[in-house]
Formats: sequence, C-alpha cells, structure tokens
Amino acid sequence: MSEAASTPSHAPRGSESAAYFACIEAVQNALRHSGSSRITVDVECEPSTLRLTVTDDGCGFDTDLTAGSGLEGIKDRVGSLGGRAQVRSAPGAGTRVLVSLPATPPRAQPSTSAR
Repeated sequence: MSEAASTPSHAPRGSESAAYFACIEAVQNALRHSGSSRITVDVECEPSTLRLTVTDDGCGFDTDLTAGSGLEGIKDRVGSLGGRAQVRSAPGAGTRVLVSLPATPPRAQPSTSAR
C-alpha cells in the first residue's frame, strides 16, 4: 500500500459532523439576522486540525449582550469533541464564526480494569 493510500484523507466523522452543523447554523443565522450581502465559508483541513470560518458582512451584534442558543449549541458540540468555537462580532462590523476541531482520531485510552 502506498503512503498516500494509507493516510486518512478526512477528519474523524464526529469532527466532520460538528463542522457541517456549525456551518449550517452560522449561515442560517447570517441569513435570518444579519442583513448581509455576502456570506463566506472557508474550510481548511491540516494534518491535526479541521478549521471552519463563516464570515458575513451584515449588521453584527454585541457578543456580550446577545448569545443565541444556536451559537451556544455550536460551542457545546465543538467543545464536546475537544475543539473550540469563537464568535467575533460588533455592531456594524459583521460576524465571524471560527471553529477548530481535531482532524485526527482520539487516541485509545489504555485499559485500567483488573482481570
């Protein structure tokens, strides 16, 4: 088997799913609330990290005062997989949702049970 064939070409299913749902939520929020004329989705998969960025040029919001359940759901889902999600926004400045997830499967924990 060649090196290329033995190297995984995608992130673990959980990370892929979390990125997919985070993307859907961020785009839906931009469409519903921002009044943006442009929404950009960028995805990068590095050897150890899957990165997703959703940016809009809409009205933005004060992240200290407004936190919708959808954005909190993104943070919870991503955090449960060892990732990180950030929302950067300000009134009049658009919004950027940044997601970083593990792109490698978690290592198996050694068994500590007695036989």
